Amino acid sequence: DFRRHTVLAYDAMHTKGRFGVSRNTNELVGIADDALDNDILIRELKDLDKNADDNEDADVKLPEMAQHFLVFIATTWVPEGKIQFLVARWGLKSITGAWLARNIEMSIMSLAQYGFIVDTVAGDGASENRSSNKTLASISARDISLGPFTEEELAGLPLDFKIGFLHPHPFYARKGVTVLIGGEMPHWAKKVRNAFDNESRFLVFRGMDISLDMIFQIWQSMKDASLENGSEVRKYQFTYDHFKQNSYLKMRVFLALQVMSQTCIRMIKEYCADNTELLESYQPMIDLINQIDRLVDIMNGTSYSKGKDRNVEHINEPRHRHIFELFDVLRIFEEWKEECGGFNDKFVTAQTYEDLVWMVFGIAGVASLYLKDDKSLVMHQGRSGSDVCEHFFSQIRYICSNPIMQQAREGASALSGAIGMDGASF
Repeated sequence: DFRRHTVLAYDAMHTKGRFGVSRNTNELVGIADDALDNDILIRELKDLDKNADDNEDADVKLPEMAQHFLVFIATTWVPEGKIQFLVARWGLKSITGAWLARNIEMSIMSLAQYGFIVDTVAGDGASENRSSNKTLASISARDISLGPFTEEELAGLPLDFKIGFLHPHPFYARKGVTVLIGGEMPHWAKKVRNAFDNESRFLVFRGMDISLDMIFQIWQSMKDASLENGSEVRKYQFTYDHFKQNSYLKMRVFLALQVMSQTCIRMIKEYCADNTELLESYQPMIDLINQIDRLVDIMNGTSYSKGKDRNVEHINEPRHRHIFELFDVLRIFEEWKEECGGFNDKFVTAQTYEDLVWMVFGIAGVASLYLKDDKSLVMHQGRSGSDVCEHFFSQIRYICSNPIMQQAREGASALSGAIGMDGASF
């Protein structure tokens, strides 16, 4: 029953530092320090303890407390009658890929006992998440995607890339159930935009330079934000925050998506309206932004949004048109990588490329393996990432804006227990 197929998403939030005091003895037993100099506070506490001890040479080491609040959340694929719940939560001092891989398999096994079939695991682009993905993945795209697609339709795609693994539960393993590695669209879009603005990279696609500064220069020349326009209506939605970014602005997803949008393409074309040669020099950037914008629309899974019909529907068959569109996006990045001769400063980072491959083949794999040609089964492709964890953390911060670990646990209990894990909770 496809209604029991779920996505297992995982992510962690950083909690506020604090002292750990034993409730029984009233003694200091641990510390989680957020000071600029991590050693000052611990050294002072050690000195105090030494002075109180008869043995001045005693070396007292306070254990560090957990500051990473990690959650696993399961969500079903079906658009109607969505089931979503908190699977597990941990307070950890640090997170490693080996620990994640082991507990992902344990969580999949536990969910199988309750009848939920995990066919996708998804996390963001953190290094430990990537390490976990590579530890788990043992099945290539070639082994999965050749069923409903011809070799011609898969030409130009990295089919030898590892994108999944066999279900760890013996019952589902015997039935050949495959768990796919899912991608995270919002984080991927931020990485692409940041590559456009990275001083250590000089992106070149189809022989033409690509950079965020080029778009910024066009926006300035259009005088859309100039005071000279007076009370005229602005034609574009850009601000200086889109182009002149600090570390905070680089984390804003909506700024990244607005740069990689049809609005940006329209602005470039209007700038080059009277110069055909100039438009040809910008055409590679236009083609790239157009493909990225289309991928964002498909992965959101929303057809009508903000007054615009995005021509998107939920995927309901293995050979759905959106699958072929996602292949086209991946294919243009493959072309870009081959042109640059691999991973160098003319191409996006290897991590950004890998995230795209997992994102595209994750959706294509679920559609190929578990959907039917008669369109009787439907999946909401917007649930393939770990956005649900980000929403969960935002609800915790709504309860307590800067929680310590105990408050994060209490907030998670309130959301997953008393309030309930329905759609309104996220």
